[in-house]
Amino acid sequence: MPSEHRSIAALRVLVAEDDGMVAEAICDRLTDAGVEVVARADTGEGAVEAALALRPDVILMDVRLKGGMDGIRASELINEKMRVPVVYLTGDSDQKTLQRAKGASAYGYVLKPFHIRNLVGAIEVAVDRFEMERRLEESQLTYATILSSIADGVIAVDTQGRVRFMNGVAERLTGWFTRDVEGERLGTALNLVDSGGDQAVDLVARVLNSRNPFTFGRDAFVISREGVRVPVDGGMSCVLDSLDRVVGACVTLRDATNARNAESERRHLEAALLDAVGREQRRFGTDLHDGLGQELTGLSLLLSALASTARASRADHTMDLEQACEVAQHAAQSCQTIARGLSPIGPNEGGLIGALRDLVTRLKGSSGATVDISVNEVSRLGLSPAASDHLYRIAQEAIANALKHAHANSVKVTLDVEPQHVRLEVCDDGGGVAELLGNAPGLGLRTMRYRASMIGARFEITPFRPSGTRVICDCPQVA
Repeated sequence: MPSEHRSIAALRVLVAEDDGMVAEAICDRLTDAGVEVVARADTGEGAVEAALALRPDVILMDVRLKGGMDGIRASELINEKMRVPVVYLTGDSDQKTLQRAKGASAYGYVLKPFHIRNLVGAIEVAVDRFEMERRLEESQLTYATILSSIADGVIAVDTQGRVRFMNGVAERLTGWFTRDVEGERLGTALNLVDSGGDQAVDLVARVLNSRNPFTFGRDAFVISREGVRVPVDGGMSCVLDSLDRVVGACVTLRDATNARNAESERRHLEAALLDAVGREQRRFGTDLHDGLGQELTGLSLLLSALASTARASRADHTMDLEQACEVAQHAAQSCQTIARGLSPIGPNEGGLIGALRDLVTRLKGSSGATVDISVNEVSRLGLSPAASDHLYRIAQEAIANALKHAHANSVKVTLDVEPQHVRLEVCDDGGGVAELLGNAPGLGLRTMRYRASMIGARFEITPFRPSGTRVICDCPQVA
């Protein structure tokens, strides 16, 4: 049937009417209106046979036909084989007859006697309604096919948070079938625990009230009907109609088991790599300091003694020895500087606290800015060597950012050693968070955040009065 029907013109109609004169009149009027009457029938059996053979666009069906089969039964048999709108013609207006007609896919009915205009109007309404239902079924089938084929789980709920639809992925994740929970509250099907401890019902209510989409936390998981705990990613969002009214919400779920296992493995490997690099740096720094550094220091002392002897005897090579002594001293100092950079935290130099004090002293002398440090030791420092190294590097990077990018005139480093945690703060009076992030959004800040995550520390960058920046790293102590 063409989808562009706006009138009954060009329709193919089957007329099932047992009154010959009434049937003749109907056929004449419909033909005058441009309708093609494909057949006439006066029995239920004839109507069924003609409908299945000719497949009309619409059927005008008298309720009372000749023979043992009435029009309503004939319509039921026809609709078992094909979809076609039926308009009933009846002289009965009792509720029992009307209810039977409604149950037999009635798209309209006209009480006898009727005017042809009423019949034409009923046919137009029936055709429009049938076409609308067909389009709706096609769109529902299309959407259901799309939702069933995507990799994410999808759950649709109404404005009361009741389940309307679940695709196959959502059914597998939750352990519930749509038929079992349709019309039930979302919490019945979706046992979701977000990283904030919120339940699915609370999250849906929040989304519906605020209209703002919500993304699950990184540690969200679903407990299935069988009690299986499955890590998930995804979120919730409102569903709006064409008038911007909230008509429900949509929940998307993605099994994050593999992704989180891969992320955990990657983090372990990266932590192991950083630890290995740190150990190698410390070993290399120690070798430079205790090996090459000591040898260069010895060479410098020997050359200094030879130069003194040469000066006393006024030897011709005195100046060469003095220059060689200066070169050896400079090489020894460079070796010590490199060793300190590779392994800034040593047990013989005061550990992390000593390394931070040394860092502040060196930067204070080279930058021209005021760089100070304050250490409050309420408890013994119990950080692992790797954690100490990460914390030192974070402080080093934060101070460098403050001096280089925020152009600070004053930097204050504070280290609070508590029984349960070590808190590092680097505060400056520079250009502020916006300027810092705008000028240095790259590797430095990402590295600080990453180092903090490696040691399970809380990392935060906030404004500092009046216009500066505060970098905070709160690291747990070793148990």
